[in-house]
Amino acid sequence: QVTEEETAEFYALSRARREWMMHKPYIDGVDFGAYRVYLGIGERSLRCEKDGALLWKKRLSGYLYTEILPVGEGRIMLGTDGEGGHFYLIDLASGQAVLDVNTGGSEKFLWDGETAYVIDRRQHALLAVSAADGMIVDSLPIPGKQLYDLNLFRHESRIYLTSFIRRSKQDHLCMHCV
Repeated sequence: QVTEEETAEFYALSRARREWMMHKPYIDGVDFGAYRVYLGIGERSLRCEKDGALLWKKRLSGYLYTEILPVGEGRIMLGTDGEGGHFYLIDLASGQAVLDVNTGGSEKFLWDGETAYVIDRRQHALLAVSAADGMIVDSLPIPGKQLYDLNLFRHESRIYLTSFIRRSKQDHLCMHCV
């Protein structure tokens, strides 16, 4: 049984946490050259500063699920999931999305130094995205249905991913090689 003192302590801590979140709504930032990017509490927003001055704030569709990866000069790439996941390529100087694709959830992506590979669950395809201009340079249909926490990995020069294909009322795990 919880004592009155323990209940009072719990509520005091809850109030203190709420006050802290109101005054510090962003988690300590990550440096990308001269830029510092902060992830909002709740992982649904970004804030960018340069030399301590606020440049921009951006609300994300979904929660951050991937690392925030620096790509090219002055850009970051990231993926979100939950509540409408998207895949982003964002210009650090302006905060503008060079690319914003509603993928239905981007839990992971692969990066080869020039191109990002990301699963588009809505279109059931593997997308190849150029970091140079934010264009989708290729889209490869994936047979079967994609599930959350899909496996996507690279070995040597090949990309592997998994999906499930229904046969005779049963789902069969399939691995695809690109």
